[in-house]
Amino acid sequence: MSELEAARAILEDVRIIIECLPVKALTLQVQDAEYSFGTLLDNIEEAAERIIDLNYDEDNRLNPHK
Repeated sequence: MSELEAARAILEDVRIIIECLPVKALTLQVQDAEYSFGTLLDNIEEAAERIIDLNYDEDNRLNPHK
């Protein structure tokens, strides 16, 4: 599995979790931390999107006439 495929799989999984969990669960604090469960999922989602963007940037750099 490439980095792009892995990032897409992570993104899909996170979005499924977000859709399935009730809002109350997403706002629960994680072990008295400043972050909620929803915030952690948002961070994972953002990281996966960034990996996808970086892959496209690298592909465009290596194959400018594609």
